[in-house]
Amino acid sequence: MATRYGFIQVARAVALSRGNLIEARSMLAAQHGLHSPQAEAVQRAITTTDSLDNPDNVALQGVAADFVSLIHRRSIIAKIREATAGGFHRVLPYAAMLKQTEGTAAAWVGEALVIPVTDAAFQIERMSPMKVAGMVIVTEEFAKVISDASDAILNRDLARAVADKITETFCSTAAPSDTSPGGIFYHGTEITSTGDLLSDATQLIADFEGDIESAVFVCSPLMAAVFNTLGIDQVGAQGGYICGIPAVTTTGMDDGMLGLIDPSRVKLIDSGVGIDASKQAAVSVANAQGPVQLVSLWQQNLVSMRAVAFVNWALMDASVATWVQDAGAVSRALRQSGKATATTASTGKGAKT
Repeated sequence: MATRYGFIQVARAVALSRGNLIEARSMLAAQHGLHSPQAEAVQRAITTTDSLDNPDNVALQGVAADFVSLIHRRSIIAKIREATAGGFHRVLPYAAMLKQTEGTAAAWVGEALVIPVTDAAFQIERMSPMKVAGMVIVTEEFAKVISDASDAILNRDLARAVADKITETFCSTAAPSDTSPGGIFYHGTEITSTGDLLSDATQLIADFEGDIESAVFVCSPLMAAVFNTLGIDQVGAQGGYICGIPAVTTTGMDDGMLGLIDPSRVKLIDSGVGIDASKQAAVSVANAQGPVQLVSLWQQNLVSMRAVAFVNWALMDASVATWVQDAGAVSRALRQSGKATATTASTGKGAKT
């Protein structure tokens, strides 16, 4: 049974008990009941081989439902899945996949002549999950405040950080790395803007080589609103349809960028979320006003809670993702309003890095 804020409540109890799961279970039992989902999640970690940072922990999934739903409501992956009938091509982590690299050829053959034979070539591929991690650090006094208000703050802030990082990366043109799958448009096909937004959308459809029946447009809420002002009244800032094709919106897309993808041809690993917590650690904290600092949680009476999502994606071929940058009408509207978005190499948006 799912419980609201259970995910962050378990993490907080583990942190306050300094990682002592028996003490954390007692704390949760006193607050929520001996047989509450929160206490049972920790009990399972004590009595079995499951751990709280294992996303496959069945008991943990029960208390994590609200947290995961928060991530899904903000994540572009969940939005695309909901907008399309089939969604993504789900694959199992580390499972062997057979990929054909060279196809069989056929030929016209005369009577009594030899049929030419060509060799088909295959290779084995495997995908492994990558980690998106978020950490929130609060004072021990704040962590001890038992109320829905404090739980909601921690739950929302940690979920937002994880979901926004997934969305920001997915919607970019950033190159893959050893730690990140990169943007979905990096290996896609870019077209040149026609200078007119509706013409750009039409050109994306014309150049698209994926399955148009399972395709989906991806754009920013501002771009979708501009489509609406141009007479496409089936779409708005919260999404809808463009030319009869589902459109999802996210602030993770540049305001001048319009993409069209076939999610059924995108391999996806989505293995859930794991948690961990501590108050006895040294944490590197990035400070906008200065260099990275090493902070002692114990010395400064702080508590850290982290969530790790295990996810990865890859295009099956470049033809199933097309995009246009600086779509005409939106770019002009942004320049006129003084809201032109500056793209930077650090975010990986707007240019391949």
